[in-house]
Amino acid sequence: MAFCLVSANHDLSKRMAFYTADIMNVTHELKDYDVIFLAALVGMNIADKNKVIQHLAKYMAPG
Repeated sequence: MAFCLVSANHDLSKRMAFYTADIMNVTHELKDYDVIFLAALVGMNIADKNKVIQHLAKYMAPG
């Protein structure tokens, strides 16, 4: 749905991109992203959620 909304706005579509991936398989590329939406965290147990957050902290750029 977000892709459809952004596609309808030419200015936004030039500045935004959407990718779907298993976040645990994405490493050094994470430093290039300003925003990451983690819809898959819903329904995960606390331990797995913590692993994902630690993974993001390790590979995303500071700030």
